[in-house]
Amino acid sequence: MKAHEEDLYLERTGEVATLVINRPRKRNAITYEMWQAIPDLVREAEEDPGVKVLLVRGADSSAFSAGADIGEFEARRSDSESARIYNEATHEAERALDSMRKPTIAMVQGPCIGGGCGVALACDLRISDTSARFGITPAKLGLVYSLSATKQLVDLVGPAKSKYILFSGRQVDARRAYEIGLVDQLYGPEEVEEQTWKLAEEICSRRSSASGAPSTSYG
Repeated sequence: MKAHEEDLYLERTGEVATLVINRPRKRNAITYEMWQAIPDLVREAEEDPGVKVLLVRGADSSAFSAGADIGEFEARRSDSESARIYNEATHEAERALDSMRKPTIAMVQGPCIGGGCGVALACDLRISDTSARFGITPAKLGLVYSLSATKQLVDLVGPAKSKYILFSGRQVDARRAYEIGLVDQLYGPEEVEEQTWKLAEEICSRRSSASGAPSTSYG
């Protein structure tokens, strides 16, 4: 078993595949190996003719993802070349979700910060409960957020609010995220999972294809 396989895995229920981030002890912080694994797992769901929707979520309600595992940074980002390699892995993961030809839904509970927020932004839809907190914090670490992820944020909330989020590095609570368009639907913690699954199943029911493959492009 590879190191990431317990921390990140794909499961299928009916026509919905779920990409599960499973490091609750670390608030679902994403390791380098997990970033590397995301494109293959997304591709697996995309190429499965029985899958019509991909759901991305944390393993439990404690967190969606607190972002990249900064405990790795000293070893993984020790110089410009290693930082470039690390950044490319995160960008490839986000690009895989953004370009997936089947609808993607991020179900967000708890912290959704940094790279974790980048993963959510790369999905087509973001469904949140009221415990969620969103933040893009590279500025606090002296890092530059990628152009593609910045564009995703601007497209959702506009230039001014994007600047506030990026420049300040402050976290935005779920209600404010919903008000500014960062979140598409907001529910209480007791109903977010049921409502997210209901939406996923509705999308599946509206996508007709004999092979189960998408009839149009998304992302």
